[in-house]
Amino acid sequence: MMLTRTQFLFALTSAAGSAAADDPPRMHVFERQDFVVADFQASGYILDST
Repeated sequence: MMLTRTQFLFALTSAAGSAAADDPPRMHVFERQDFVVADFQASGYILDST
């Protein structure tokens, strides 16, 4: 069986699309962690915009 270039690319993209649909991306939620560094002079700097 011979495939044209278009058929081959279509088969690849179809397989990739179905594989991506089967495994939805997972989201990682990171909790905020506050920490203090004693030697760091933070006055005058914007360290956190929230």
